[in-house]
Amino acid sequence: MFNLVKTFQAMEQEQGNQQPHLIAIADRAIEIAKAFENQQLSTQQTLEQLEDLIRRYREGESSPERKELEGAYVVYWLLNEQGNEKAIDVARASKAAFEERPHWHHSEEQERQVRIELYKAMWKADVYDMFTFADKLLDVLRRARE
Repeated sequence: MFNLVKTFQAMEQEQGNQQPHLIAIADRAIEIAKAFENQQLSTQQTLEQLEDLIRRYREGESSPERKELEGAYVVYWLLNEQGNEKAIDVARASKAAFEERPHWHHSEEQERQVRIELYKAMWKADVYDMFTFADKLLDVLRRARE
């Protein structure tokens, strides 16, 4: 079980800068492992959740959304993880926002504009706790640039 978590972490380290969604996947694997360690999940539940994570990762590798969205695929992946049916719309809007403001990670003004565009798209998609989601997303994308 913990070998699966280590595998996701290794994938994050090796490919996370080119595929930011791997960072989000590794984070989710760690959350599952911590829930098991804190006895919030049984062994069976933990294995099922990790297997589901592997299945979704494999499906995503060949999905048309991944090819279309490129670096913004992480937006799609995170929202799809939450079950949001409009994940693709938010991901497309975020891709445009990031392309229009390529220095968002260095420029406070560009980051502010990216956030505004993200909030607009998430509002339309009824994203739960969009401010926390935006923070998490930008954190993942910053980590991908490290």
